[in-house]
Amino acid sequence: SRLENFVLAPLVYDVARLEQAELRQPMLSCVNPSSQFEGNRPAEAAVSGVVPWEVLIGGLSQGVVGLRDSLNAFIAQEGIDLFIGADIGAHSFHDGKETSPPFTTLVSLMTLSAMIQLDCPTVYGFAGYTVDAEMEIQELDERVGRIMQAGGFLGAYGLTQKDIHDYLKACEAFPDPIEPLVARAAQGDLGLKQVPVISPWGRRAYLTPLS
Repeated sequence: SRLENFVLAPLVYDVARLEQAELRQPMLSCVNPSSQFEGNRPAEAAVSGVVPWEVLIGGLSQGVVGLRDSLNAFIAQEGIDLFIGADIGAHSFHDGKETSPPFTTLVSLMTLSAMIQLDCPTVYGFAGYTVDAEMEIQELDERVGRIMQAGGFLGAYGLTQKDIHDYLKACEAFPDPIEPLVARAAQGDLGLKQVPVISPWGRRAYLTPLS
């Protein structure tokens, strides 16, 4: 499997231990395609070779406070005036009452907790409505509805054909089983899918145009 040579998420590790990387803050390391952790490449390092900007990895080995402080120091140092958090799938919207048990929620919620304590305006976006198979579509609709009722919905954006092309280039660099489903949905590959995650049998995901 091509995934055997990668650091597989969600894994919490000390980003200062990354090899061939530049530590910018105690919990922030700038990576490149050669960066490794214990002989394996992080996904972010692989993708850094196909995007036209610097790629940094934030670490959680010092908890939420450690990541928050490193991000705030970096924001001050670089003069950043807007922070955009983003994720793929539904697990950031878990509230503990889901039909199926969550699997990657902790790392997402720790990151979100650091994000809402930053010293600049912050917004959160997510793509891939239900593609990670961690929540039923009715449950995710209800969670997103709560956010809309609270005035938190800022707008939506659909992938263009160029976006799909660029997106698939990143997916080629890191062969994650979930991320390509966003592009497949944008190409019209919709409906029930068996997603190879969480268990040997995978899970069922329902792809819609929202995905």
